[in-house]
Amino acid sequence: MINPRRKLDETSSYLESDQDYILNNIELCIQYLDDYSDAELVTISRESYEVLLSSNNLLLFLEARGVDNWEGYADAVAEFKEND
Repeated sequence: MINPRRKLDETSSYLESDQDYILNNIELCIQYLDDYSDAELVTISRESYEVLLSSNNLLLFLEARGVDNWEGYADAVAEFKEND
């Protein structure tokens, strides 16, 4: 027969470890925000913001697929830096 008290105790320890994990991540997020709390803010339209997010996500996918090894990548980066 299953001891319900034991099951509850096991669940509690899982919950406590999950809670520790979450609290640790919250502390890391707070530290991250503190590091950037003095950053200058800008205001852009939601449409521009969504375009930037989409472009960034595309870049992340391309980099994950090795775009930095593709022919012409170094030339494109150099041209971008010249015009930035």
